[in-house]
Amino acid sequence: MVISTLAAAAVSALVPFLVKGGEQIAENAGEDLWKLIKGKFTGDKAQKKLDKLKEKPEDKEIQERVKHELIDELEGDTDFAQQLQAILDQLPQAAKSNVQNISGERNIGIQDVSGGQINIHKGNKDT
Repeated sequence: MVISTLAAAAVSALVPFLVKGGEQIAENAGEDLWKLIKGKFTGDKAQKKLDKLKEKPEDKEIQERVKHELIDELEGDTDFAQQLQAILDQLPQAAKSNVQNISGERNIGIQDVSGGQINIHKGNKDT
């Protein structure tokens, strides 16, 4: 898996876990994910980013910062990437999320989705 995609998937999976205040997701997979990432964020700056995500999990800007920090940690650390992927694979399908917003006319969006449901909403040109 591409590192940036893996990092984005990890942050996306963390958000519902943090929003629910740490409730169990997929037999503690959310908690395992949190612990694995928290263990890799050893510097003060990285820890602050993670603490901010815990305080405001739905803040997209904070999510992006954590994602970029994760990318830095994943580069060159295949063991960490494999551990992260293994935990993400344990998450229920409902915890995984892919959203693609396309606007304009005659645009084409392509996204790889496996084992999930695809909903296509076609808007009216006047809306």
